[in-house]
This record gives sequence, C-alpha cells and structure tokens, in this order.
Amino acid sequence: MTWATPAPIIFGTALSGTQLNATASTGGSFTYSPVAGTILAAGSRTLSATFTPTLTQNYTSNTAKVTLTVNKTATTTTITSSTPNPSSAGQSVQVQFSVTPTSGYGSPTGRVTVTATTGETCNATLASSAGSCSI
Repeated sequence: MTWATPAPIIFGTALSGTQLNATASTGGSFTYSPVAGTILAAGSRTLSATFTPTLTQNYTSNTAKVTLTVNKTATTTTITSSTPNPSSAGQSVQVQFSVTPTSGYGSPTGRVTVTATTGETCNATLASSAGSCSI
C-alpha cells in the first residue's frame, strides 16, 4: 500500500479522490477517515486509509496515515454603508461592513479595523460575518 502526501488545500475544500488516493499492488478496497466530502478546519490534519485485500488468505489488511495541510481561506472585507454620507469635518461616521470568505465556506470571526483616509480608525468584532463601528 502506498499513499503520497497530498498537496495542501484551502479551508472550504471538501476531501475527494484527489486527497484520498492510496493505492495497492493487489485487488481490494480502501476505507478512509475522514470520509470523502468532509471539510476540515485549517491546520495540519491526519488522514488515514485502511486497505482490505480481496484475497485475505494471501494478503493482510494495512493502514497508512498522511498529513494534509489545510490553509486558511482569504477574505474580502466590504464597506456596506457609511452614515452620514457625505459627512462633514469633525462629524462621527458610522461604518458598516461585511467579511466574506473567498472559498465561500464558513463564517469569519475576529476583529476588523477600519481606517479613514484621514488616519482615524475604529475596531469592531464580527457578528455573523458583519459589523459596524464609528470613526
């Protein structure tokens, strides 16, 4: 049984035959864990494959493991509105924004910093991939 370490994937990519592709020199079947279709969290993840030979009287079962790197997905942050618009010098502006994962999968978490062209900043914690703050 052979199984090369798969190329890294991006969070949101479902496991498929591209990663679950162990081979054997005799007939039989493979069982993988996790299974095809699973979406793994970002980080270093262990995949395992168990091979069960057709001719069990001549061959033994075998299990192999490989490490798959799941990279974080990029995000796109969009200012969805600013109020008032236009604003006057010295006036507070409420900024609303959304954060979307490039892979289209999952809900980003964390904090967003918005910086005005004048250098002022505001920070907000994401709630359901959106947030707002005042500059």
